[in-house]
Amino acid sequence: MCDQATLAIFKPDILEPKNRDILMETTMLMMNTGFGITGQILKPVTLTRAAVEELYAEHRGKSFYEGLVDFMVSGPVYVASVIIRGGVCAAKSWRCLLKMVRDRHASECVGP
Repeated sequence: MCDQATLAIFKPDILEPKNRDILMETTMLMMNTGFGITGQILKPVTLTRAAVEELYAEHRGKSFYEGLVDFMVSGPVYVASVIIRGGVCAAKSWRCLLKMVRDRHASECVGP
């Protein structure tokens, strides 16, 4: 078995006060589920529209696509290279971890 890495991209609003709990929970889950961070933690990066369109190409044509692209280029995103030990698929594991956090905070994102 070998270690696998994936790129974690936190959206532009992750450092806003309203999202601090989500960031903290994500960080704690990362540490408790075998993920490690290589390099600088949460390095700010400004993505080009072309890069975002390529990143989310699988969603092109869907109703949320244009809004997602606009949001992702609205400010810097924060990236980290994350690694998971033991040959587990890093990208799939990362998506599962984020889904857990998102599901827990879903009620906070829904209006009255």
